[in-house]
Amino acid sequence: MAKENDDVVEITEDEISDKANKTMTEVVENLSSATNYTFDTKLHRWCELTVLFPVSFLRVDLTQALRDAAIRSIIYEIKNIKRAITNKEKDVLYLKTEGINIVQMSKYSNLLDLNKLYSNDIHAIANTYGIEAANKVIIKEIQNVFNVYGITVDPRHLTLVADYMTYNGIFEPMSRKGMEASTSPLQQMSFESSLIFLKEAVLNSKKDYIRSASSCLMLGQPCRSGTGAFSLQHYSKEIN
Repeated sequence: MAKENDDVVEITEDEISDKANKTMTEVVENLSSATNYTFDTKLHRWCELTVLFPVSFLRVDLTQALRDAAIRSIIYEIKNIKRAITNKEKDVLYLKTEGINIVQMSKYSNLLDLNKLYSNDIHAIANTYGIEAANKVIIKEIQNVFNVYGITVDPRHLTLVADYMTYNGIFEPMSRKGMEASTSPLQQMSFESSLIFLKEAVLNSKKDYIRSASSCLMLGQPCRSGTGAFSLQHYSKEIN
């Protein structure tokens, strides 16, 4: 049975044993040729399946039989995770999954080092750990793309990109969908779908204060960044 102390649920060995026995029984019942099934209930690193074939069989395709048994048997299933593999890097065993379910994986803190959990699913990270964590993931993923081609980019540029995509507190892509949040109609039209943004600006009487870089370039005005971020004033003295 599960014991509950100070809002912390502790699963006893008896409960784990009951669940394991139920799984073993289900596997044997679902496979007509299976006689026994056991697996590692502590580290979940191995399983053993015993199958029985009549002696009247002249030839048994064991590979195909095991493949059919594996397809029909669900040992354990977690929602949104399609496949999982393990690999060892520098004598450290890592678990990599196709898909992510952070809530379910957090239940296995006794097997997984959750302090090293990482996912390139920006939405999942933002929903679980917050927008600041998603900001760091964006920077890391962009760096990984450039590293493949041997391109070095100043981290400050990547930080600026990540900040622009997360400054509203949510993850907004740099696409037409993300551009809908811009307050500059000219900047929206300079990206793509010009007629759609132009129609919306006209029908809603939107104003553009020519502050974005795109709107300044479209009207031949200096961008308000770099040397264009300030103006110089010259004071002249009248001489009588």
